Amino acid sequence: MQQYNGFSDEDNQILLVEICAWIDKNIETNIGWGVLSEASELNHKELQILFERYLQTSPMTYIRKRKEEGKNQLPSFTITPKFLSKNNG
Repeated sequence: MQQYNGFSDEDNQILLVEICAWIDKNIETNIGWGVLSEASELNHKELQILFERYLQTSPMTYIRKRKEEGKNQLPSFTITPKFLSKNNG
């Protein structure tokens, strides 16, 4: 499977974990598309694809759910088998 952003699945996993950690650290602020794009250095489309592909949700839905769950709880998302696969052929 061709990568949409040129990164390997492993690099995308690291990137997603870093973005989610940043969201958790800043969960009490107003995180919109512009702020998230600037912090992640990804554009709207790249963020959308990353979250949809690996978490089956949009970044804004993820943020909303994290706010509802509370910042002290672990996220209730799962990484798909496609994400964990080293060979997506």
